[in-house]
Amino acid sequence: MTIIGEILEEMSRLTGFASDQINFVFCMLSCFPLGLVFRLVFHPRRVSSVTRRVVGFIWGLALSWFCFGWQVLILLVISGLCYLLLCVLNPSVVHKYMFSGSMTLLAVAHLHRQITDYGGYTLDLTGMSYVAFSVHDGMARDERSLNDEQRKGKLRKVPSLLEYFSYLFHYSTVLAGPLCTFKEYNDFIDGIDDSSHEEPSPLYDLLTKTLSSLLCMCFLILTGSHFPISRNGDPDFINSHHLAWRYAYAYISLAGIRMRYYFAYKLAEAVNNIAGFGFNGYDENGKATWNLMTNVNILKLEVGCCFTVVTDIVSLDLIYDVPMSLKTKMKEDMMRKLADIFFCHCVLLLLLLFFVVVIVQFATSMKEVLDNWNINTALWLRRYAYQEIEMKYLQAPRGNGITLFLALFPACPTASDE
Repeated sequence: MTIIGEILEEMSRLTGFASDQINFVFCMLSCFPLGLVFRLVFHPRRVSSVTRRVVGFIWGLALSWFCFGWQVLILLVISGLCYLLLCVLNPSVVHKYMFSGSMTLLAVAHLHRQITDYGGYTLDLTGMSYVAFSVHDGMARDERSLNDEQRKGKLRKVPSLLEYFSYLFHYSTVLAGPLCTFKEYNDFIDGIDDSSHEEPSPLYDLLTKTLSSLLCMCFLILTGSHFPISRNGDPDFINSHHLAWRYAYAYISLAGIRMRYYFAYKLAEAVNNIAGFGFNGYDENGKATWNLMTNVNILKLEVGCCFTVVTDIVSLDLIYDVPMSLKTKMKEDMMRKLADIFFCHCVLLLLLLFFVVVIVQFATSMKEVLDNWNINTALWLRRYAYQEIEMKYLQAPRGNGITLFLALFPACPTASDE
């Protein structure tokens, strides 16, 4: 074991976090100096796009090997086989085989992890279908049948081997994403020559996203061991604590779970921004926007999640408390319970009203919650799972069902791990 490995193992022992999580954080933090070098030294005006691809691929492979070890070889082999399909199969059908194959591999990977490392995290396979669908749109479909997103992302030829592997293993996205189209990645590597504007700086967005990820980590550290999520369903806890405290406890414990993902998402956004990836043009005021790689809107999500907490706690309250109260003083207990629920709802609604009116218009429905969580994966589901399958092959209700299934499919095997 190397010196760095020994240090990280000791940090794992002291903090209580799993060693793979410590390794992940170390690699993500290492991406900051790498990103600075990539943006300044390997700038598109200084070096060729081939050099940028080679450097990004080598760094990504090194980080992946450090985090996942020999399992990276499996992903390399799978990626190579998928590239072979891209080259051999007809563009009119290649997207079907790639999509089916990637979903099958994802299922096998989850099943293997459940058997060999239940509750842990090793390597999460995601499909290489973005490239396949883009090739299909550019080489096998009529221009008039494409929507705006498909026209923007289409590919007129199969990418070269270097382009393909550098897209899959670029150091800034290989560990935590977010997902992007092959065209967006190519624009980042090649650089956009815009003489009408100075090169935009990501400094403000970089600082805000980094600070957000650090705040999420602080919240997780402070609450993780003190608010176990399993206690929300404990009958003894439910019957011995006031409804208002259970509201607060449920929100804090569930937020602690979400903070893990917020931390990774925001850190990944910052890592991409410092490398120069994520610029998305200018707004109506001429201000540069760096939201191309944004994967989560925390504030909108958190207010939207408050409604879920309300529903879940009231449901648990009716399951555990009401039957017991019926055995004793039914009228008194039911009136007290209704008064507690009414009071807590009033307080919660006032807080939500304050957030919505005074601060910003946050999410107030489950749809907005879904729209602001794992944004780039949701775009992938909409562009290919919904538009391709539903629009071309199935009717809308069935298309919606398949999209929902694909959205839940990667999460279902790991639901019990939380």
